Amino acid sequence: MGRHGAGVPFTQGRIGRPCGLCPIAGRVRRSGRHGLHTLNRRWRSVIFITGGAYQGKTAFALSLEDIRQTEVFSCDAQLRVLPDARVVTHIERFHLSLTRRGLPTVEYWQENIDRFSDAILIADDISCGVVPMDPVERAWREACGQANAFIAARADRVYRVFCGLAVRLK
Repeated sequence: MGRHGAGVPFTQGRIGRPCGLCPIAGRVRRSGRHGLHTLNRRWRSVIFITGGAYQGKTAFALSLEDIRQTEVFSCDAQLRVLPDARVVTHIERFHLSLTRRGLPTVEYWQENIDRFSDAILIADDISCGVVPMDPVERAWREACGQANAFIAARADRVYRVFCGLAVRLK
């Protein structure tokens, strides 16, 4: 377990090798329906961290568990997660990509949240501030809020980081 001792411990060694889309470690098996890799349920734990830009979210995530900087993946438009990634940052960028393509973000997470078992998901909170004039940016802001609410509801632990200080919300 991490130094905070809360929640389900992350695995220390890899028993199987997950696919490139699954940031999970442990025993993997193929599910029949989608061919996705799944994990033994006792090892699953999703942690969600949100907060403003440059507030210390990633540093806090690294302090939660024994995680190296090389295990951090910063999202791009395709949300390609490296096999060893245990921390996935900037998921709001992925939401922007979905919004620009007219795809629903919440539906994506409803179908794929289990792929991110045993991971720490980090999103910048873009809901504060001036409402964008651009319709796509307004839709993105709304999509981020809805997706973040869904992820927070499904996560085992949720934190908000402000000025380097974390507040546990769940």
